[in-house]
Amino acid sequence: MKVRLVILAAAFLSLLCSPAAFAQDDSSAFSALGAKLEEYLTAIERDAPKIKCNEADFLIESCQDSLTRQFAALKIYSHYMNSPLMGDEAVAVHVCDNWFIPGKVKMKSEEDLIEATMFAEFNRQSLIGCRAPEISVQDTAGAYIDLFGSVPDDGRFTVLYFYDTDCATCEADGIVLKSMFGKENYPVHFYAVYTGADYEKWTEYISTGLNFGSPAVDMRHFWDPDMSSGYQMKYGVLRTPSIFVIDGRGVIVGRRLDPVSLAQLLKICLSPAADRACEFGSRESSEFYDKLLKPDFSCADADSLRKCISSMTLAGGDTLMFRQMTGDMLHWLAGKSGAEAKCALGNLLVQDVFGKRELWAKSADSLSILPFAEILDDLLSRAEPGTKMPEISVEGTMKRGKKSVEGTYNLSRLRNATVIFHTGGCENCKAELAAADSLCLKDRKARVLLVNMDDLLAYRPETAKALFDAFDLTVLPYITATDNKGVIVGKYMTLVY
Repeated sequence: MKVRLVILAAAFLSLLCSPAAFAQDDSSAFSALGAKLEEYLTAIERDAPKIKCNEADFLIESCQDSLTRQFAALKIYSHYMNSPLMGDEAVAVHVCDNWFIPGKVKMKSEEDLIEATMFAEFNRQSLIGCRAPEISVQDTAGAYIDLFGSVPDDGRFTVLYFYDTDCATCEADGIVLKSMFGKENYPVHFYAVYTGADYEKWTEYISTGLNFGSPAVDMRHFWDPDMSSGYQMKYGVLRTPSIFVIDGRGVIVGRRLDPVSLAQLLKICLSPAADRACEFGSRESSEFYDKLLKPDFSCADADSLRKCISSMTLAGGDTLMFRQMTGDMLHWLAGKSGAEAKCALGNLLVQDVFGKRELWAKSADSLSILPFAEILDDLLSRAEPGTKMPEISVEGTMKRGKKSVEGTYNLSRLRNATVIFHTGGCENCKAELAAADSLCLKDRKARVLLVNMDDLLAYRPETAKALFDAFDLTVLPYITATDNKGVIVGKYMTLVY
């Protein structure tokens, strides 16, 4: 699931890309779509760029007609291209590479496409997570030095600073940087690259302006007067100043920083490992848990694994590994359907997130885990067994024996019935629907109501929203059942055995 389906349930985005709502170029409809898209993109702003790329593709693919798809793609591209959040430009490049350049979605004009292509070309080599591109530059003695051709032996972080002596912002930043590195003994390499071609101005500026005098900083000065290194394209240096941070492995971890954000990033990068932020829910972590737990795992199986992780990490004081593995397991379980998975998710929330809140509250990744956990906890608490079914009328198909009757059914009036909320293109949904057919044929008294969420999202958005508010429909199929008094007797059920 990752974060998308949770937010999808809350923000109700699928209906915004339905052909029924946006078949025509209606300004008010597109204005509403733009507002909802912005709300959605803001809601996932703390997610990793890789997840945002997946979300962008999901939203664009969900649009059924070319006009709506173009509007959504341009809105998403503009949001991430102009985003102040570091790393978001990777999503803009992704949208450009996957939708605009191949011609899957048309931009407004050829000029816009050229500008978007240029943006992608000048950013793709220096995105967060990329290996720092090698550049050959000259030092003050005229010797050519290959920067980032190899990983530094000492494993230090490197600050790469592009500047010009005639740049007023560079001059102001230089004063701040000098003060900052003078007060804090950051153990880093600092590579200052002059983008101009005036040797006298450069050497004078080094001696009078850009000289930190800190023993902890390995400061070196370079330039490329004939621009033969290609740093402009490799690092997207179209204006100055431009600051990057490269870790001890030669990987870019910060880009387009100002001095304040540079100080904040260095504080995180140079802090003890236990205080660093983690990224959760990667494909690799999902594959890891897929191997550890079989497809039909029980709540007890997942609990044993959860306890094992806690014991192996916290017993040795490794809070970073505990947070990483627990956060990954949280995301993995959140994407699983069925009562056993939800039982395990609830236990993890109680025991290892809320029960160990001090480990998350003080860490840099608390903002990505605690709010997510609270959303999941709220979803798990909806439509609990022992409560009445909500007063919501839905369009669906009632199956009983060999009969199938389409109509409108009030959920609160269902007695001894099973309700299956399903969607298209879902293999688990197909299996549950087939099992429902078998059940009805074997037990003539069985009553199963099938509710197609795709149809409701497209044609009954208010009903769909009410259902999202009443039930945890983040992962479909969702199956619940009532007794002879209309009281819920089970949820997250399965008919497949």
